[in-house]
Amino acid sequence: MTKSLDKTLESFQNVEDAIIDIKTQRNVMTDNTMIADYDKIPVQLEKASEDLINAIVIFQKHEGPL
Repeated sequence: MTKSLDKTLESFQNVEDAIIDIKTQRNVMTDNTMIADYDKIPVQLEKASEDLINAIVIFQKHEGPL
């Protein structure tokens, strides 16, 4: 069974990968409205990433360093 910390680390990596993918997709877009929306998505994902980092820090407190 996968530990909760492992799932959280995987989620963090998935969010980071999504941020990179979205920024890459945004670079080839031509629709200004879509570009504006795609500029907002990484900002929200970065907030989620920060929350995941905070959760990882709490896990480390009880489970030791990674």
